[in-house]
Amino acid sequence: MNSLRNRLLLAASLILAVFLAAGGWAVERSYRDGAEQAQRDKLQGLVYGLLGVAEIGIDNQLLIAELDLPDPRLRQTLSGLEAVITDEQGTIIWRSPSHADDLPAPRQMDVGQWQFDAHQIPPRFSAAFGLRWRGLDAEARRYTIQVYEDQQAFLQQVQRFRTTLWLWFGAAAAGMLVSLLMVMSWLTRPLRRMARQLQGIQSGSQAAIEGPYP
Repeated sequence: MNSLRNRLLLAASLILAVFLAAGGWAVERSYRDGAEQAQRDKLQGLVYGLLGVAEIGIDNQLLIAELDLPDPRLRQTLSGLEAVITDEQGTIIWRSPSHADDLPAPRQMDVGQWQFDAHQIPPRFSAAFGLRWRGLDAEARRYTIQVYEDQQAFLQQVQRFRTTLWLWFGAAAAGMLVSLLMVMSWLTRPLRRMARQLQGIQSGSQAAIEGPYP
């Protein structure tokens, strides 16, 4: 009897573990994808904000005044948010005061093209946009504007969600296993009663099986 119950419990536990693991992975993946999309939208919004305050300098190059920066972190060193503008040769013609020297090499983008990247070393997100801007001499020049943001806050957010998710899934699994044990005990109760009666028949204290059984 214990062997039958243990087999049923083991099989049900394995199936439960597989489904919970697959469900947890799917939920976590969906959350991370949504968080990355929100990060992408935020960086694209920042690029548009920078373009909204950009102007042409006396050297016919695109620039942004420090006081006009749309995010105060761009004015703070080691803030984790940085921006650069490069010309069509890839030369940096403007950088935010927060710019550090360990950033990935800026991309060169076609006009109207977007690119979102998640860099591993150093761990940063970046969004790049290619554009064309007419200078004071009426000549249209091609530029790429790129913003970088440190991944630390993003990774902490994902880790907090992952921890909470698996704590809840673990609690749900424990509750389901307890419920499963109770169900197994209830389902095997008639079998245990029959086993006792069979032992009574074998010992001679009972002549036949008595009572209804499913």
